Amino acid sequence: MINSKVMKTTDKSKGTVRFAFKSIKELEKNKSKNFTIYMFFTYGNKRFKISSGYKCNYKSWDFKKQRVKNVTSVQNKDLINNHLNFLEQNINKVYVDTIEANEVPSANLLKSRLLNHLNNDDNNRTNNIEKQTLTEYFEKIIETKKGTVSKTTIHTYNQTLDKLKTYEKQNNIYLEFKHIDLNFYNDYKSFLEGFEYSPSTIAKHFKKLKAVLNQAILEGLTNNQAHKSKRFQAKEEQGVETYLNEDEIQSMLKKDLTYNKKFELARDIFLIGYYTGQRVSDYNNFSKDLIVKIEGMEYLKFIQKKNFKHKKYVYCPITKEMKEIMKRYKNDFPPKMLDKDINLYIKDVGRICKIKDTIKVDYTRGGKHYTDYKPKHKMIGTHTARRSFATNMYLKGMPVYDIMLFTGHTTEKEFYKYIRIKDEERASHVVKAGYFNL
Repeated sequence: MINSKVMKTTDKSKGTVRFAFKSIKELEKNKSKNFTIYMFFTYGNKRFKISSGYKCNYKSWDFKKQRVKNVTSVQNKDLINNHLNFLEQNINKVYVDTIEANEVPSANLLKSRLLNHLNNDDNNRTNNIEKQTLTEYFEKIIETKKGTVSKTTIHTYNQTLDKLKTYEKQNNIYLEFKHIDLNFYNDYKSFLEGFEYSPSTIAKHFKKLKAVLNQAILEGLTNNQAHKSKRFQAKEEQGVETYLNEDEIQSMLKKDLTYNKKFELARDIFLIGYYTGQRVSDYNNFSKDLIVKIEGMEYLKFIQKKNFKHKKYVYCPITKEMKEIMKRYKNDFPPKMLDKDINLYIKDVGRICKIKDTIKVDYTRGGKHYTDYKPKHKMIGTHTARRSFATNMYLKGMPVYDIMLFTGHTTEKEFYKYIRIKDEERASHVVKAGYFNL
């Protein structure tokens, strides 16, 4: 535990300033996680807190000095500490000026006047601060993220950075924060379309760019918020994702694939995903150690990897079909297979099971619309298992809220975007629910 006696307090006139965090226990429990730094100002028998707009973790915080340590892991430490110094100096000035003016120093009044000081300071600093180029700052952000996010995420940030640098070279400019406006948005969108990217890929690049711009605002590097406009938003294109109906799932389950162990393993892992409604990151890692009994029934009890930070358990019943599959593996789940191999082999399994409907595919590349037709089995992938579960359960009449309990969707809007049903199927589903007097 941190000894509260080492907490530094600075007496100024009749007020006391302290920089700390909301919860010391949380800070100690998650020593590598960043938490917001707050300024606590005490005057008389009153106290209020205000966010500094910056974050720090346990390892990088000097509890005695109440500042960020001089460590290389925090690249903007000087900026943060200067900002904390500024807050300390100006809250005391605001407080003294208010008292001398014979005004009542309410928390709201003091906060309001402190924010005015901050805004004036931002305007004075902008010309000097924004000399740092966008790509230079982008590179620093990527460095700070290494070790805290997945390699895949780092890769996507690097892809966006690479495109920004190519844009700079092509236009013979160095992008600064002040250049990011709606004119830039339209020009950069056209630039990305020149690579014949899909709308989803273009939206991905803008999403990463906006994340970096938001961080720059948080760190006080820019006041430019043009990217927050609704017009500064690349729309994603809904992909053509198919689902397997119950007859097609049954054909997979009953097909004898013992002659090809790779096909059989890919099929079995895929079907475990279907019967549980989970993502491949979960269903490709199940083991019998996760099985629990509740009122005589067996369930898989686990926390979804994508939602692990919420620490919420999911309970998936072990179905008869799952038990049938598990018999092939000594009553355990199939061993793990690389995701790319599942994606490869499951298409062959679909072909062998004669899943051969033709799917119309409408898509956009480089701002141009195209139409294509593909065999259904070639569109099957690891994601198809979960999508098929959600769609088939919906068509069978399971309430959406109950389906979401398994899939992990947090809103009905996202759920309806995810399942693949025709309008007439959805209308039929509503009628069968008994809302109409027919």
